[in-house]
Amino acid sequence: MPPQAEIPPKRRRGVVWLLAAAVVGVTALALTWLVQTTSRPERLLNEIDLALNQNQVSRARSLLDAWLARAPVDPIARIAEARVLIAENRPAEALQALEQARRLGAPPPRLDRDLGILYARAGRLVEAEQRLVRSVATDPKPDPPRDEALIRLYLGQFRLSEAAAQIERWAKAAPHDPRPYLWLAEMHRTNGNTRRLPAAYRAALQRDPNCDEARLRLAEVLPAEGETAEALQLCEEYLSRHPDDPAALSLAGRIAFDDGQTDRARRWLERAIHAGSTDPRAFESLARIALHTGGGPDEALTWIDRAIEVAPYDPGLHVLRATCLSRLGRADEAAAARAQADRLATEQQSLHNLRRQLLRAPHDPAPALAAARWLFDHGQTDEALVLALRAFSMPGGRAQAARLLADHYASANNPGLANFYRLEAERSPP
Repeated sequence: MPPQAEIPPKRRRGVVWLLAAAVVGVTALALTWLVQTTSRPERLLNEIDLALNQNQVSRARSLLDAWLARAPVDPIARIAEARVLIAENRPAEALQALEQARRLGAPPPRLDRDLGILYARAGRLVEAEQRLVRSVATDPKPDPPRDEALIRLYLGQFRLSEAAAQIERWAKAAPHDPRPYLWLAEMHRTNGNTRRLPAAYRAALQRDPNCDEARLRLAEVLPAEGETAEALQLCEEYLSRHPDDPAALSLAGRIAFDDGQTDRARRWLERAIHAGSTDPRAFESLARIALHTGGGPDEALTWIDRAIEVAPYDPGLHVLRATCLSRLGRADEAAAARAQADRLATEQQSLHNLRRQLLRAPHDPAPALAAARWLFDHGQTDEALVLALRAFSMPGGRAQAARLLADHYASANNPGLANFYRLEAERSPP
């Protein structure tokens, strides 16, 4: 056998370096592949979250369906499925998707965010808060659906300092996002600080000049500050992009009427009603126009009756109805309308007093229950549900709130929720 040629030391060192470089290169490729492989579900989840944050629910659904077709047992895909189902208002199916994600191996902390959002919507406020707060601690970067759920929970419980802290945290973490300032305005509304509303809406517009929600809300509050011209300009800007929005048309018409621009107001208000508006304030403004510009009390009464049909507990509408009836010579009916207005004004004052008690004693279920009953009785269901669910989450209020919610859902022809709350009432301590 011929002797093997010896590799010179220089070449031997070169070969060693080449082999080492090859190993490093292969290792780097392997690590790159591993990172790409393991991060792909997270990138898909982020893409779906982005679509949902931009209100592109159909796009999020398309991305999700393609993902599930390729990876039906991916736990992150099931978390994404829950988020799409929440956006599609399918909470029961969203809970099932999260349970499937857990069974497939998703660690419990990954489920806190979405379970917290679902529990908040279902009125399980204690559990919701625990999970949402844990989610913020684990992942403090801005997450609008989660942050909004937590802020809404705090505001619904009149825990304004905690709501303010959460809003401030979000605003600092996302300095160009207008949404924290929209929630700041909601906090001011809850606290009765209406004079702070313009600044909050202006701050939102400074961060996003295309935020039309802030534009319309600012237009709504500026007339109280004497800024009618700017309010109308904001309405026109909004309507240039949303010409058939009945709420914006109604608002523009009401502002124009209060500014003495009767013809302009009538055009906007009639467009609002043609677009489907049932805003009682639009009907009221048309009634006032009829009284002051020749339409006469007959026409005004027609409009005011339509307003009362939508908002039967508004004392101001009954006062205006009494004025119309007096001008028509129907004195007895006018007197009855004035008496009804007086009764409703007394009731409204009672509700105002209850709201003040809610601010003073946010952990006492009694004023929340009393206000919820009043609101249910007077057709203001959305606010009534918030307060009833708030009382349901409090010690000492659970049983009464459950009975109140059971009665509401029974009358709303929702036997599933009615039975759920009946069972809760029976097993809850008084």
